[in-house]
Amino acid sequence: MGKGHWNPWAGADELRQRMDRLLEEALRDMSLNAPAGAGYRWSPQADVYETPQALVARLDVPGVSAEQLVLEWSDGELLVRGERPADCLADVQGSESPEYAAREYAAQECEAQESSEATGTAFLVMERAHGPFVRRFPLPHDADPEGIAATLKDGVLTIIVPRRPRKFQAPRRVTIG
Repeated sequence: MGKGHWNPWAGADELRQRMDRLLEEALRDMSLNAPAGAGYRWSPQADVYETPQALVARLDVPGVSAEQLVLEWSDGELLVRGERPADCLADVQGSESPEYAAREYAAQECEAQESSEATGTAFLVMERAHGPFVRRFPLPHDADPEGIAATLKDGVLTIIVPRRPRKFQAPRRVTIG
């Protein structure tokens, strides 16, 4: 196309991407597997797969420590609960090196908004989700809750739920009375 040629569809792709993001956020907020009205604002993305020996769930939980996670098994369901803290607005002016500033920034506890007003620091873009979350995963009938194990490495929570060996039962005829 030449210069100055008007394309009525030029902004359509950007509009579609924005609409996709809005819809994705709305659906994610509605389908957190959380109790209604619980105030959960985000949900970690998960991959769940099964092998003959186990069910494996992997959840992306960057910025969440093992102490901030709770795993519970109840009534054939695995519950994963936790909270990702909000980033702090730290005043890093006057620091001697970027490494020092990063350490100081990461070490600060988030406080009320007045701390950012006092430092003159404010978020320009805030897209990363934080706050409490919950995910529920139904487990197969042959799941062994006593053998559930979990590890947290590089922001990925891996949960392994072993399966009990299946006992073969010969078919039996039921008499109708």
